[in-house]
Amino acid sequence: MTLQPYDAQRLDDIALLLLDLAGSVRQMSRLCREHDLSTVQIHDKKAQEWIAKLDDWARDADARLQTSLIRKKAVERALRPNAAAGEAPEGRKRPRKK
Repeated sequence: MTLQPYDAQRLDDIALLLLDLAGSVRQMSRLCREHDLSTVQIHDKKAQEWIAKLDDWARDADARLQTSLIRKKAVERALRPNAAAGEAPEGRKRPRKK
């Protein structure tokens, strides 16, 4: 498995595909209700496996994103002029030593 760079647009593209898929499934449920079909036979084993894997993928991707955000904030904080002097970040007072 190779890590690929994703920007906001590429993530949006995946989200829109998932919404289209969800819309298709919702359309099927609407049609079942409208035509009073109590059940419809569908092969679901593979779909359930893919959904579980997609859920794992999304959780892993979110964890990577959160880690990247934490690192970015840490770098930004380290690069602030007052951080090098050992001062507290803006808006915070340093606790007094006793």
